[in-house]
Amino acid sequence: MYRGVVHITFVIFGASGDLTSRKLIPAFNNLCEQGVLPKDFKIIAIGRRDLAENYKDGLKPELAAAITYHRMDFSISEQYKSLESLLTGNILFFLSVAPEFYASIAKNIAHISNSKIILEKPFGYDLQSAKDLNNEITKYFKEENIYRIDHYLGKDAVRGLPKINREEVSHIQITAKETLGIEGRGPFYEKAGALRDMVQNHIMEIIAGLLREDGEDIRIQKSLALKTLEVLESVRGQYKTYRHEDRVSKTSTIETYVALKLVSKELPIYVRTGKKLDVKQTTVYIKYKNGEEETFNLQIGNKGNGYEKLILNSLKGDPSLFIPFQTLETTWSLLTPLLKTWESGLESKTLVFYEDYSEGPSEANELIERDGLKWI
Repeated sequence: MYRGVVHITFVIFGASGDLTSRKLIPAFNNLCEQGVLPKDFKIIAIGRRDLAENYKDGLKPELAAAITYHRMDFSISEQYKSLESLLTGNILFFLSVAPEFYASIAKNIAHISNSKIILEKPFGYDLQSAKDLNNEITKYFKEENIYRIDHYLGKDAVRGLPKINREEVSHIQITAKETLGIEGRGPFYEKAGALRDMVQNHIMEIIAGLLREDGEDIRIQKSLALKTLEVLESVRGQYKTYRHEDRVSKTSTIETYVALKLVSKELPIYVRTGKKLDVKQTTVYIKYKNGEEETFNLQIGNKGNGYEKLILNSLKGDPSLFIPFQTLETTWSLLTPLLKTWESGLESKTLVFYEDYSEGPSEANELIERDGLKWI
C-alpha cells in the first residue's frame, strides 16, 4: 500500500466521457491490482447524464466499492453544494472536460481546502489563449497546486530516453505515425490539428527529455532546453478522405500530418507525425557523429496506458512528471508563429494532400532529403 497521505478523494469532472472509461478507470484498476492505492481512497465520478448500471463491470471489487457516481451540471454553481458533502481528506480534482470549462470549475472549487487541480490537454490553442487560460486558473489555484498532464510522461519508454550530449550527435529523428484517422472526433480535431494535438505537447516533451541539462529540478532543465529550439522548415498535410469525415468542414485546411526541421544550437532535429499512414510507429532515432546510431521504440516496454504513473505521482503530491506553465509558454512561443503563418493562407505554406495509408506527403521526404538524409 502507498505510504504517504492516506485519506484522498479523487474527483473526476467529465466522468461519463471517453477518457475516463478508456484511460482513467483502467489505470486505477491496474493500480488497485498492484496494491498501491492509498488507504481510505475514494473516487467521486461526476457527469451530466446517468451512466449504465454496469459501468463498474470488470473492476476489482475494492475499486468498484470506492467509486461513487454523482450526477450534476458543473456549469451551475448551486450544484456544487451537493458535491462538497461528499469530499473528505485531501482532494484531487481531475478535469476531463473541454478547456473552456476549466476556469468556471476552478472558481467553484477554489475555496475547498487541501485541494489540487489536474488539467488535461489542450491547454490553450496558441500562446495568447494559453496565457489567458493560465491567468484565469491561477486566480484560484497556486502554480504548485496545478498539475498539467501529458500522458506521454507516464510512459516508461519515454521516461527512459537518454539525455544526450549534443556535441556528439549528428542529428535526431522523431516519428509518431498512426494508421487510424480521427475516429469520429471531428469537432475536436477541427480546432486542433496535428501540430497542436501531437507536436506542441508529446513531441516537445520527448525533445526536452533528450536535450535537458543536469540540474536539481528536471522540469526547469527541460524548459530551458526547449528555449534553444528554432523552426527552420515545415510541411503540413491532410489525408485525402479527411474532408469526408463526420462533422468535418468540406473545405477544412486543418493538418493531419506535420513534418518539421528544427535546430537546437546547430543540432538538427527532424519531426514527423500524422494520421491514416502506412504503419503505426513511434520512434526516436539518434545518429552520432562517430557513425553509431540508436533507435528507441516508444511503443514497447509500457505497462498500462501511461496514466498509472501520473495518477500515482498526483496522489503522492509529486509534480515532477507534470508540465509547468513555463514549459507551455516556451512551446507555444515556438509554434504559434508557424500556426499563424499556416492560418494566414500564404502561398508559401500551402496545405498538401496525401493518400490514405501512405507514408505521408512526398514533401516530407524532400524536407529531409535536402540534407542528404532519409527517414528511419
